[in-house]
Amino acid sequence: MSVPRHFLLSVRGTYGLDEEIWQYGLRFGSEVSSGPDLEASNASATDISAALSTFHGASYFATNVVLREWRLYTILTTGRVEQSTKRIVPMATPRAGTASSFAPFSVACAVTFKGADFGPARHGRCFLPTPALAIDNTGRWTVGAVDAIRVPFMTMVRNLANAIENDPLTSVSEATLTNASELPAGTGTLQRVVTVGIGRVPDTMRSRRNKSAEERVDYVLNP
Repeated sequence: MSVPRHFLLSVRGTYGLDEEIWQYGLRFGSEVSSGPDLEASNASATDISAALSTFHGASYFATNVVLREWRLYTILTTGRVEQSTKRIVPMATPRAGTASSFAPFSVACAVTFKGADFGPARHGRCFLPTPALAIDNTGRWTVGAVDAIRVPFMTMVRNLANAIENDPLTSVSEATLTNASELPAGTGTLQRVVTVGIGRVPDTMRSRRNKSAEERVDYVLNP
């Protein structure tokens, strides 16, 4: 996949002390209007960790949804990771949600990203780990519950962009949330995300429930 140079932020954690892992990724543009491109080495690890910790340590995640590390990759125009600049940063203190209501590990919240222009890279998506949100009688998360996660998510994205840019000379971040797409000719494109949609229907990520051993309680069937 050939795309313009950009960053991929991989956010990773576990469900409690279990081996079940959750992960989601956010892409940020790295090109600036003048001067050299942004570099992963200049990103503020402290500020990235703080933005993620604030978002994940809230009541829309349960106490068994634990943020453990993040990884920042530079994606080159070849579509490959620049190995020499990748950063893997464990959280100094793993951050868990605060809710006491739980849901199956395979339940995920789909977040859709939309660019302004029709065509390649207009749409993108990530899947947040199991949220602890109220469900109405239609099987959907309530509008109020989704709205409670929308504002903190938008704030986190803005703070992450500022942390990745980490440039004290500008007040507006040049690093922006983006979608990436490969074109049929072998080249790719990025689009800046202009709207974010939080899905109300619980989604399923079966890969987040593939290590938990099944436990059954057997009962004798009386003839």
